[in-house]
Amino acid sequence: MNSKIFILSDEVYNNGLFPQIPPYNKKDSWFVLTEGSASDIIVDDRTTVKQIRQGRYKRLVEISQKVYSYMHTFNAPCKETSYTFKVTVKAYVLVEKPLDFYSNARNMNIQDFFNNQFSLDVRRIARNYSILDYSAIDDDLMDTLPRTKVLDSASGLAYQVQTVETTPNEAALKILEQKERVGIENYLKKQEMVGLADIDAFSSKLAMQNSGISYEEAIWGEVATGKYSRVLAIEKIEAYKNQTRQGKLQSMLELRKEGIVTEEDFEMYKSSLLPELSTGAGGRPLAIEHKKDDASVDEYYDVE
Repeated sequence: MNSKIFILSDEVYNNGLFPQIPPYNKKDSWFVLTEGSASDIIVDDRTTVKQIRQGRYKRLVEISQKVYSYMHTFNAPCKETSYTFKVTVKAYVLVEKPLDFYSNARNMNIQDFFNNQFSLDVRRIARNYSILDYSAIDDDLMDTLPRTKVLDSASGLAYQVQTVETTPNEAALKILEQKERVGIENYLKKQEMVGLADIDAFSSKLAMQNSGISYEEAIWGEVATGKYSRVLAIEKIEAYKNQTRQGKLQSMLELRKEGIVTEEDFEMYKSSLLPELSTGAGGRPLAIEHKKDDASVDEYYDVE
């Protein structure tokens, strides 16, 4: 961005015996008469024809009063001498003093202007940060750089910092990407190992289910998965042993409701627990009515 962006026009001005006062009331513009025998002037409602004629001005310059947004990027050193930070400062910049601007800074480069304004402060702070830990650098820079509008009297320009964004340079980013990739790979390996352990536990549980497990096996299987503690498992098993057949069947039914045993396990268990109820008198099969989870054990069989 060159400071000439603020100069909207620069043309020859005809200063004769009866010069015309330039139109000075255009919105967002200053009009400066320059290159005369007198000092440059800003044309306004107090400017007279006599003043213009005596000044013998040769040029009329229109300068913008608008505020421009500018992104200024430069490199700053970090703790690691082999790498640097890329610092991007977003600032609003405008011409505050048009006469100083035109005489001193109209050909100035805005990048050079901002380097002169705050590069020393930015570099001093950046040296305190590592590319591996720089999360607080932007806040630190914002606390150091001026947040209110600053006027540079030498150039006639004013600016106000809006945001600061800092990132490691390309070489440093490659190092960080490699570090993150290794971290992610290690995390996935750990998750894979956990997953394999879960699969082994599930496979063991599935194998027990397919073979028709007992109540004790089902309870200890839940201890292996962490659902039950050893104390609770022992309490459940001891309570189970002291139950009647109907109570034991009820306990197994509760395990089926919780998904600990399968429907097939339950049916196999019921047959082994109540073998004498497999057939009725005269070898006739029992009329067994199967109900859902909320059924009582009494509803699972009916002896004729």
